[in-house]
Amino acid sequence: MQMTEGLNISVEAYTGKNARHVVIPDGVTKIGAKAFFCHPEIESVVIPEGVVCIEDDAFNGCTGLTEIALPSTLADLGKRAFRSCRALTRIHIPAALEVIPDQAFSLCTFLGCVTGGENLYGIGEEAFSGCQSMKVCEPLNYAVDLGIHAFSWCNELTEPSLGRHFVYVGDECFRHCLAFTKCEEPHDVEYLGARIFAGCNASSAF
Repeated sequence: MQMTEGLNISVEAYTGKNARHVVIPDGVTKIGAKAFFCHPEIESVVIPEGVVCIEDDAFNGCTGLTEIALPSTLADLGKRAFRSCRALTRIHIPAALEVIPDQAFSLCTFLGCVTGGENLYGIGEEAFSGCQSMKVCEPLNYAVDLGIHAFSWCNELTEPSLGRHFVYVGDECFRHCLAFTKCEEPHDVEYLGARIFAGCNASSAF
C-alpha cells in the first residue's frame, strides 16, 4: 500500500496479495483512483472515519467483496467506484454524499439493499444498472435527479413512489424492472426521458 502525505493522506495503490480482509489505517482521507482495482481475493474492507473521497474505479472489479461500510465523512464518490462488486449484498449511503455517480454500483448483481442517502440530489447514469437482486433502495426517496439507465435491469426492485416532484428522469431509467406491478408517470417533472419503463411487466407501463 503506497501513501502520499501532505495535508491529506491517500491510498494510491494496494499491493497486497491473497489478503481477504483489508483495514485502511486511521488518518487516511482519500482512496485514489483504481487503488483496489480488480482484487477479487478481497472479501471485506474497513474504511476509517475521516475518508472524504473515494475516486474513480477504486474498488471496481473486487468481485469477492461482501462487506464494506462507507464512513459518515464520505462526501465524494467516483465513477464506477464499486462496479462489478458482485458479492456485495448491502450498502449504506452516508448523509454527507449528495451524488451517486455514473456506474458507481452497476453490475453488483447480489446487492439487495441500499439504505441511507437522505441528502442525495442525484443518482447518475447506470448507477445501479444490473443490480438484479435489489429489492430496497432508500435513496430513491430523496434523489430528484435520476440518470439514464440508473436502475435498468434491477429485476427485483419494487416500484418507487414517483408522484412527488422530480427535476430529471433519464431515458430508460427503470428499463426491465420486472417486479414493477404498476408504472405511473411522475407529476410535474421538468424532464421526463423516453421509455423510462421500457421492458417492465406492468400493464400500465409506457
